Amino acid sequence: MKILMIRSDLKLAGPGVSIYRLSHQLRQNGEDVVVVSSGGPLSVKMREEGFRVYELDGLSVGRRSLPALLGCLQSIRKILVEEQIEVVHSHNMISTILAWCAGLCCGPQRRRFFTSIHGKGKEWLFRFVPGTLVGVSQDQLDYVRQHAPHKPTYCLYSSNPWIAEHSRTPNLARPLRLISVGHFTGLKGQDRLVDVAEILQSRGVDFTLSMVGDGPALPEIRERINAKGLNDRISLLGQQSNIRTLLEQHDLFVHLPDYETFGIVCQEALCSGLPVVAANVGGIPEIVADSSFGALIDLENEDCLTQVADAIVEFSEPGRYAAASARALEHAKTFSPDQIITQLIQTYSAA
Repeated sequence: MKILMIRSDLKLAGPGVSIYRLSHQLRQNGEDVVVVSSGGPLSVKMREEGFRVYELDGLSVGRRSLPALLGCLQSIRKILVEEQIEVVHSHNMISTILAWCAGLCCGPQRRRFFTSIHGKGKEWLFRFVPGTLVGVSQDQLDYVRQHAPHKPTYCLYSSNPWIAEHSRTPNLARPLRLISVGHFTGLKGQDRLVDVAEILQSRGVDFTLSMVGDGPALPEIRERINAKGLNDRISLLGQQSNIRTLLEQHDLFVHLPDYETFGIVCQEALCSGLPVVAANVGGIPEIVADSSFGALIDLENEDCLTQVADAIVEFSEPGRYAAASARALEHAKTFSPDQIITQLIQTYSAA
């Protein structure tokens, strides 16, 4: 099957990582995958790894104009014909609409269209987007169905191709190493993490916190850290591509966003054998599905940050930690690529 993966960009963020993993898993299954975007770090990486990657500047959010979009239509039409694309799997709605319009000019060949919805907004468009709408979690799928009840829909979890071979045991000879990963948009909860660190320090907990990511809210978070005197506890590592390596160097994952359609970073943490303390929002409860390896915190509670600190301390207890790590790895297997890709191919074929 010849499949086109298309999105406005391929940044080191959830949607880009999902495309990267999905494309690799489809290729390993014997499918032929072509990738289209405006570029980005993962676009470069996929080209180096042997994918046929096309970069169209006009797809970029900041470069869209009528002439640019018309140029994209022409380029996508050429790709559809020359690559003999059978399935278009888009990861934002504008890309689906452009690919569908381009396909109208390609003759009678039937193509199947899928659109993964990675966020919220522009819900009025759902019912007009051609083909199947894909939720990246059951929570997201319910949201899509609410706004487009008559559209065909599908739930596609991201799957992780690697799971640590062995569970972890705590290293009591050094501070507890906490880590969080997220773009600094102001919505990923890094301000809450700084406040949790302050609580832990006031309790005399020996810990460090690594915050991975970049974005417009980073200067504000840096100032918050300075104001609370937490420079010795918190490290801002910026954008990183070696997330797996970083997770393996830490003990516990903490993630407190306002909302998360899926929470791929929580899944990666479990695959590394890390217990997870996270906000009870969006698709996260579908990943952190059991209190034996994680804690879900209701951010609307007045004492939510205290509860986060309590959960961190609880999971740092040696016996509790070792059991949680083993259970995290066991649960991570439920996101096996083999099962997820088999079901997706069947859905592609039946559409």
